[in-house]
Amino acid sequence: MTAQLLDWLVSLLASRPTAGQGVNLWLYRAARHLHAHITAPEIVAVLLKCVANCGRIVTRAEVERAVANSLAHATEPGVICWREVDPADVVPEGRPKSINSDELLALPPPEGLKPIRWQKLAKAECGISEATFHRERRALVKAKRILKSKVTGKWQPIQKA
Repeated sequence: MTAQLLDWLVSLLASRPTAGQGVNLWLYRAARHLHAHITAPEIVAVLLKCVANCGRIVTRAEVERAVANSLAHATEPGVICWREVDPADVVPEGRPKSINSDELLALPPPEGLKPIRWQKLAKAECGISEATFHRERRALVKAKRILKSKVTGKWQPIQKA
């Protein structure tokens, strides 16, 4: 297998670190360069053989993960590699959606809701975080659109006449 690889790549495979010295990074780097020369199953086999006596147990799953993660940065000249991603796996970035105060104000019934129930309802119905809920609740208090009952402890919308 190594007879068909470039000399520098054979040297890289021979210079495997010991446990605690960056085995995971080495797996990734080696796999990244090997993608241009051999298939993924062959890469896994070569890397498992290389790390067999590195001073710790390296699982097949660990090697397979390094091979999969390195594919996007493989060093085949002129080729860009990527993998398809399930939309459910994509983490949304950026600022969370803004909340409409009227939407939050419409959640409690006229008799009001305890703070924790209102916050949980806001999360379930509007998808807002606890911090956003409290920030918006404070803004509604400041605008005199809600009131906390001193008797029941429930937040109630203020009905404007």
